[in-house]
Amino acid sequence: MWNIFYIYKSIKTITLRHRILILITVFLLISTNGIQAQNSPDEINRISNVDKRYNAAKELLEYYRINAIDSLLILANDLKSENENDKFSALKEYAYSEYYYEMYDLGTALNHAMDAIYIFENLEKPEHDGLARSYNIAGLCSEQLFRFEKALEYYEKGLYLASHLNDKPLLSMLYSNRSFVYYGMGDMNKAIADLEKANEINTEIKDTVNLAKDLNNLGFIYTSWGKYETGIEYYKKALEYSLQKGIKERSAICCNNIGMSYFEQGKYDLAEEFILQALEMDRENGFNHNVAKRYNNLGLVYYQQGKVEKSISHFEMAAEVFLEEGDSINYAKAIINISDIYFKTGRNTEAFQYLQKGYNISLRTNSLPLIEHNTGKMYRYYKSIGEYQKALEYKELQDELNDSLYSLESARVVEEMETIYETEKKEDEISRLNTESELKEDIIRRKNQQRNMMAAFAILLLLVLVATVFIIQKIRKQRRELEALNNVKNRLFAIISHDLRGYSGVFQDAGMVIRHHLKKENFDKVNAISENLEISALSYSSQLDNILNWAVLQLNGYKLEPVEFSPHEDCATLIENLSESRKLKGNDFENKIDPAIKVSMDKGAFNIILRNLLANANKFTEQGVISVSLEQAATGFELSVSDTGIGMDEETKNRLFSTETVKSHQGTRGEKGSGVGLGLVKTFVELSGGNILVKSEPGKGSEFIMTFAK
Repeated sequence: MWNIFYIYKSIKTITLRHRILILITVFLLISTNGIQAQNSPDEINRISNVDKRYNAAKELLEYYRINAIDSLLILANDLKSENENDKFSALKEYAYSEYYYEMYDLGTALNHAMDAIYIFENLEKPEHDGLARSYNIAGLCSEQLFRFEKALEYYEKGLYLASHLNDKPLLSMLYSNRSFVYYGMGDMNKAIADLEKANEINTEIKDTVNLAKDLNNLGFIYTSWGKYETGIEYYKKALEYSLQKGIKERSAICCNNIGMSYFEQGKYDLAEEFILQALEMDRENGFNHNVAKRYNNLGLVYYQQGKVEKSISHFEMAAEVFLEEGDSINYAKAIINISDIYFKTGRNTEAFQYLQKGYNISLRTNSLPLIEHNTGKMYRYYKSIGEYQKALEYKELQDELNDSLYSLESARVVEEMETIYETEKKEDEISRLNTESELKEDIIRRKNQQRNMMAAFAILLLLVLVATVFIIQKIRKQRRELEALNNVKNRLFAIISHDLRGYSGVFQDAGMVIRHHLKKENFDKVNAISENLEISALSYSSQLDNILNWAVLQLNGYKLEPVEFSPHEDCATLIENLSESRKLKGNDFENKIDPAIKVSMDKGAFNIILRNLLANANKFTEQGVISVSLEQAATGFELSVSDTGIGMDEETKNRLFSTETVKSHQGTRGEKGSGVGLGLVKTFVELSGGNILVKSEPGKGSEFIMTFAK
């Protein structure tokens, strides 16, 4: 009761008649909440009949969604379910999605909406209403995350379900929401068509409240499109319905929108007339924050009319109300508007006083965009009066704030990408379930079609024809495979005779030389020879692995088995395997792959690709740096291996990945190769669904960039 008298005292500026109306409204709300409280989550959980309990939960959810959004979280936490995949679990996920959407936590809301969709889709008994509403929330979140194509897909599914349910209010809401996806995509015609469909439904079901809202939305779209006169007509229709229904705040908003549309056209007298009407409505109904906005808009209008002092006084009134309402950001903006007017009229002393005041207020808001904007104004002011030292200080501060804003934007983008990645996994699972359902239906259709099959003679004739073609194709295929196998055999023997025999000779000769020096106790020479032998042995092992992998690929084929793993760990292992060779060559290896990143691909293929590129970089680099990095994107990931070695010319790059020759270039210390390593890299990159690009110049090192799709 004390709270009621406190409210009464706080509205002394309102007329007696309106105070009485407000108190009656408060009592009605208290009474309604008291009635609703009897039907709490605990009460619902005690209902024994499953269908009655579910319907009661839906009604309470809808009530909380409209009247007490914070209570949705209580409902979602307290609502009991028999298992993780029943309709109560789906309803809980939907409640979470509605709550987090209202809190503007779009990523969390979208994930809960997808969980709700997944459970609703898998129910034995369909629950199309909950599924349609879950698609609506998924569409709203996707639209505001700028995933317009996905938003359209969700709304389309929601509209299909709502149409089958013949749920007119839900259909109207979905059309209205989808219109803003088309607006975001720049398709004004489709946006308008959807809003007109929503208005037809609202008119049919006599929903004046939503009719006024969507007429206002049509006005917004037309004015955004530059068609001001049409937009104003719709705003006026929205105003008419809002006044009829007694929707006070929307009536004021419509008046303000009409006024600002005239303002955009340069019709300042008409703009003033309608914004003043909006101001009067907001004053009468105690919408103080909106009153401040109207003062601000009038300040803009009066400035354009040349009424400078009147413009300043209205910005001051806006600032005063914003301050009373505790809206520091808009308070600072109003103060800066006053400063701008003083600067434009040459009253620099007053201008700087307001600029300094607005800047100090913005510092207390913790709003980086506002602080950065006003810091820029301080920089330009000091620059204009020739105080360059102070101007430089503010310029440096503005640059730092820009960097901070960029970091925040990057973090937001990363968060959105993580949300999209998690959502896509859920979408894939839902798509898989739908595909399985379609396959089952397809099997049933095929069985029914078998009843009308052709006569036995026609079937027999067809089988004979197919068998004949199959045999011919098989013979041709076997011939091509034999020719391919013969080519593989010839290449394999050529490589073995050319390179591996050479390595064998090196080791035989080295053995004799080592024995000779050991007898003469020339241990320094033995050490030098052993280092070279170690490099040769590592190279020999690498070439042998390449030849065996190439042979397996050519002779038997290679079956990819994608798994999820950390590329950072595999890269570290491969670098460790090259530790002795890189020490001898004085090369530094940098593993720049984030340990937290995981990718999905065939692990063997990844290791073959990276091992060959690291070995190749080490082979042609001396006293240099070899770096490995991996960047994730929405469509896949990019792997890069760069070095500071000798590089290569255009001719070498053009025949770099050829698998038709066994010719290999020697490394910086005479290291040999089999000539199949980079060809093997290209084959496994393409086999894994990727592309490879090489950047290199003589004396400037090389970089191999591979992109892999998800």
